[in-house]
Amino acid sequence: MNIIIVDDEKLIRQGLSFLIAQMGTSDNVIGQCKNGREALELCLCEAATTTS
Repeated sequence: MNIIIVDDEKLIRQGLSFLIAQMGTSDNVIGQCKNGREALELCLCEAATTTS
């Protein structure tokens, strides 16, 4: 599963990303965003690259 972490605190984003990586699952953090707008832009960009 692809995961985007969204939080206004950089340390929280980094910590969550680290924890997900340590779980040893097939989950991938594909991005970290500081707000919903950035997350939406990342989602739209990812969708454009997968449909091309």
